[in-house]
Amino acid sequence: MALYSSHLDSAPRRREDAGVTQVGTISMDFTNVDMSRFETRITEAGTEYKLEYEVGVDFRSDEGVLRCFCRAHGATIGVTTISFTDLSG
Repeated sequence: MALYSSHLDSAPRRREDAGVTQVGTISMDFTNVDMSRFETRITEAGTEYKLEYEVGVDFRSDEGVLRCFCRAHGATIGVTTISFTDLSG
């Protein structure tokens, strides 16, 4: 999931608008998640899971970092990381 930023005083409506830049990527790892909590269906390729989840970003100004999290059914699940884009070039 792409993470975008804007330097404008008023937030743009769309990521395609002027002043919007991709600054990173949020990745979710569901390896250790109990998948029995989600709907499934069997296909020719195997079992498909319907994951319904929310991704949040916590602006922890006291630590000077962004922390992201993933929630489903009211509980934090999986491992979430942010990889920032090299902005030097």
